[in-house]
Amino acid sequence: TEDEERLRLDHQFLEESRDILLPLQSQLFLELLTRAPHVKTVLELGCGAGFFLKASEYYGRTAIGYEINPFAARYARDHMKVDARCELLDLQTPVQADLVAAIGVLEHVPDPIATFQLMRSKLKPDGVIYVSVPFFERQSWPYLWTAIDPEASPPDIFYDNDVHITHFSLKGLLLLGQNCGARSSEYFTSVDVVHRSPGSYPGVLFRF
Repeated sequence: TEDEERLRLDHQFLEESRDILLPLQSQLFLELLTRAPHVKTVLELGCGAGFFLKASEYYGRTAIGYEINPFAARYARDHMKVDARCELLDLQTPVQADLVAAIGVLEHVPDPIATFQLMRSKLKPDGVIYVSVPFFERQSWPYLWTAIDPEASPPDIFYDNDVHITHFSLKGLLLLGQNCGARSSEYFTSVDVVHRSPGSYPGVLFRF
């Protein structure tokens, strides 16, 4: 639902953050491979500027991404040289993969259950799904009361993420995967190789 100017700004942020996001997502993909070494093909939902796809190819995997921001998709194709398709992934899309990933995506969609089920439908046998979202636990719930008023107190911890429309606790995400048929799930936070902080991407790897 974003207008063209907002889409341009979103892409500009990704492009300007390339030197940070590319090594972070490369590290994330490496950690995923240590947990699911059988992965040969990768499908990313909301691939942005193509950094995760590039990491996948660096480690010898075949990767395809779907991205509805035309500026980001074009950058991914032209500059990252990856297979980024500017279109919506749906049930009729004839693609399947060993790993289906959504990094910073499910918090933006109004029906994350349907989106997760769509991802599940694109898995090959013994495939895995990886989802990374900003987790929002019970102790932070009061902040949601003031999210619509930037002048309110306490301050909104989502002041820089006002386009997040669905919030997840870790338990909620684990239950989502379980209810969609995952036989196991593994939570981990990827190592931050840029800032040497405690971690970068928090997420769950679901096995089917």
